[in-house]
Amino acid sequence: GDITYEDIIDVLPFNDTICTIEATGQQILDALEWGAKELPQEQGPFLQVSGITLEINTGIASPCVANEQGTLVGIEGPRRVSNVRINGEPIDPNKKYIGGGATHVLLNHGGGNTAFDGAKVIQSDCGLEYFILTDVTL
Repeated sequence: GDITYEDIIDVLPFNDTICTIEATGQQILDALEWGAKELPQEQGPFLQVSGITLEINTGIASPCVANEQGTLVGIEGPRRVSNVRINGEPIDPNKKYIGGGATHVLLNHGGGNTAFDGAKVIQSDCGLEYFILTDVTL
């Protein structure tokens, strides 16, 4: 059916600023691991991604280590996230990838995700989510 502006507001309740970064494959792997840390329970830090496929083994305890503030400080032990592919190709931990997303998550530790610390910021303000999505869909 038709998509309305109200539909967009319903699916994007925070209307965050979008940014673009250049991150290593390792940073992406760590961010995905952090996002999967509480599965199968639903929780906020799970990353919504496009162009990335992965497998998550919830039978493995989360290897993510958090500090007292609940932010990622390291990953120790077997990983839950595996078989990560970007656009069908296996991710290379040493390669640099360009991606975009909510500034709150990629730059400001949203959900406690510090995995992108040190990533190169390509553009810190690409616009607000509402406007970007309405430009594409309406």
